[in-house]
Amino acid sequence: LTDLIAVAAPIGLFLGRIANFINTELFGRPTDFFISVIYPKIDNIPRHPSQLYEALFEGVILFIILIICFFKLRDLGYGFISGLFLSLYGVFRFVIEFLREPDLHLGLYFNYISMGQILSIPLFIFGIILIVKNGRKRVN
Repeated sequence: LTDLIAVAAPIGLFLGRIANFINTELFGRPTDFFISVIYPKIDNIPRHPSQLYEALFEGVILFIILIICFFKLRDLGYGFISGLFLSLYGVFRFVIEFLREPDLHLGLYFNYISMGQILSIPLFIFGIILIVKNGRKRVN
């Protein structure tokens, strides 16, 4: 059941990140990168559209990878797709968090890592555990 849910989850993640972009939530850090957005509600500084990066990676790319694996690698065992979802989501989130403005009430830990990155680490670890543990069990 979790493998089926994992394949569908990126669709919800994609729509949620697009809603974050429309509502000017979870915006990125200031940048001079050619792909930048000015959020008039926040300030007039060009910023990374981190919501769109997350929609692309956690939504579109993750969905494509999972749907291909779901149909091509079904014999790897129950839990493989779930583990792949958790591990890839954790990696994508961890990396993109470097481009996102940290939450004001949380800030950065050790002046470098955000709460989103800290919470992504257990996702990645649990995903790898699922892949290794359940990947050994072959589906008949």
